[in-house]
Amino acid sequence: MQGIVMAGGFGVRLKPLTINLPKPMVPIANTPVLGHIINLLKNHEIDDIIVLLYFQPEIIKDYLGDGSEFGVKIRYILPEEDLGTAGAVKCAAKYINDTFFVISADLVTDIDLTKAHNYHKNSGSFSTIVLYQVIDPLHYGVVITDEEGRITKFLEKPTWGEIFSDKINTGVYIFQPEVFDMIPAGKNFDFSNDLFPKMLNEKLNLRGYNIEGYWKDIGNLEEYLIASKDFAQGKVKFYHPELIGKKVYIGEGSKIEPSVKLVGKCTIGKNCIIEKNAVIKNTSIGDNSYIGEGVSITDSIIWENVKINDGVTILEDVIGKGTTIGREAYLLSHVYIGDNCKIGEKTRLNANIKIWPDKIIENESILSNSLVWGDRWMRELFTESRISGLANTEISPEFGARLGSAFGAYLGEDSSVVISRDSSRAVRMITRAFVSGLMSVGINIVDNRVSPPPLIRNFLRTGKHKGGLHIRQSPYCDKNIDIIFFGPTGRDLLAGKTKSIEKLFFMEDYRRATFDKVGILEFSVHAHESY
Repeated sequence: MQGIVMAGGFGVRLKPLTINLPKPMVPIANTPVLGHIINLLKNHEIDDIIVLLYFQPEIIKDYLGDGSEFGVKIRYILPEEDLGTAGAVKCAAKYINDTFFVISADLVTDIDLTKAHNYHKNSGSFSTIVLYQVIDPLHYGVVITDEEGRITKFLEKPTWGEIFSDKINTGVYIFQPEVFDMIPAGKNFDFSNDLFPKMLNEKLNLRGYNIEGYWKDIGNLEEYLIASKDFAQGKVKFYHPELIGKKVYIGEGSKIEPSVKLVGKCTIGKNCIIEKNAVIKNTSIGDNSYIGEGVSITDSIIWENVKINDGVTILEDVIGKGTTIGREAYLLSHVYIGDNCKIGEKTRLNANIKIWPDKIIENESILSNSLVWGDRWMRELFTESRISGLANTEISPEFGARLGSAFGAYLGEDSSVVISRDSSRAVRMITRAFVSGLMSVGINIVDNRVSPPPLIRNFLRTGKHKGGLHIRQSPYCDKNIDIIFFGPTGRDLLAGKTKSIEKLFFMEDYRRATFDKVGILEFSVHAHESY
């Protein structure tokens, strides 16, 4: 039989993992999801396969080749523009001569395609949508069928008020070749929004076949991690010859110390080293990776060429290829690290964060927010009484609001601070974010607006305020912003005080003020004359 695999996905919701990799190539059990799809097709005698490409096509071509290693024949089609799902499939019309399958390359599934094909053939269906029953159908195309399996209604991604069925479109279809006559050439045309409604309107024999087994669309990072855990728990069957029937698979050339505990279902790649007393549970580890002494990894996905040093703890996380994690680092659940990052020693990465590729986290840092734009995350914010960083990247509005909240929490509710700034646009933006953070924890603010640091120092000498700050474009590098902190007498804030603010910032250990206690913003009067 023939099959068309749609492998052009960008994987936007899988970033940072898919910045350097197309979505179908993310691995589960050390095999790209696309590889599992090809093995599934081969297992059901679908061995003449056309792969539709779009994003980073050369990576997929290098992996699949001509298909001989999988025991199938593979041809490639690369549309010149985005033609939608059906429009892209139309490009393969010249290669199709009989009933054919269409399947998405970003599915994790072991559904019985042979049963679906037999139903399609025996029912005389023109087109068959393979259906799957789910608890929450909000994010999928919902389908309702009559007693004979004919589709009577179809709705793409409904709201709760529109849900009329728990049967969803799996992205697996069976078509007769005549379907190409219904798809316009060279135009954006979608299966769910265009082709299937057109079939219903023309009262064609469009059927739905409800299938059993495992099915999951890895549409986001959480679903990707869940699919890997489901494999480890035996919920999905892969047809990769090296994985069939094995609880633990260890690749060629890997060296594992006798004291290592491999718990549950683990997949260890080629040429890996795992040092003594490590505990690996329900985890896959990519080729050429190093796992240090006493490391604990649970329910995680470790890509290739990763180095994890002694004493690291990893809980339900994904680590991109080429990343190094320093000793005794602690990663809470749902941390997603892109390629080639460097995580320092004794760092703590809090739950539910993403780190983009090539980032550096310094030793003993605590990271509680995603790191997207900046090159590094600093263990220490302050250099003496000031913080400096790249404007709108390291010193972003989000950073300013958090820092303002931390400074305010250090001063205490109902305190008063004095602020000033220079006239640059980036500084004005950061100042407003900082003011919002201060007000959110109940701090009152006297704004001196555009004025130099000596003026705010003089203003603080009255003793009416607990502190102050000046925000400016750095005189040493115009891409940087400086935030300078002052104590209640106008002198630079002492090192012991800045450490307290840092702790509050990293731990986010502060309470927001109630609505009636939010801080007051007022503007100074006669500050220049007083100076």
